Amino acid sequence: MPKAARASDFAIGEFKLLRRLLLYYGRESYRKNSLLVLYNFFKNQILILPQFWYGLMNGFSGTSLYEPTIFQLYNICYASLPIVAFAVTDKEFNGSFLEKNPRYYKPGLEDNFFNMRLFWRWFSAGSVQAIVIAVTA
Repeated sequence: MPKAARASDFAIGEFKLLRRLLLYYGRESYRKNSLLVLYNFFKNQILILPQFWYGLMNGFSGTSLYEPTIFQLYNICYASLPIVAFAVTDKEFNGSFLEKNPRYYKPGLEDNFFNMRLFWRWFSAGSVQAIVIAVTA
């Protein structure tokens, strides 16, 4: 076994497997990671901003918007379970379809999965929802 294969995280014995690894799993990994980053910003906004708006409305009296158990359940229900379910169930295209149609790789090359426009769209949606949560609390 060559030294490079021993020092790497994984080694591919046959180059025919490399095509699927790069073309299918690389695209899916980039797409899912992009959505995951956007979701994490959104999730943290929904957790933190209502507390900020609630503090403004009650004159920064020190009262908390959330009970401690609800705060922990939020981390379980919105931080881990949806991400695991998304990672396991989400599949946009079949691997053989993507290998035959290279035009579906263009969105990743053109930064259509993660860009500033998408970030600000998710950020504004999180801000609006945080205001609604704080006002209705």
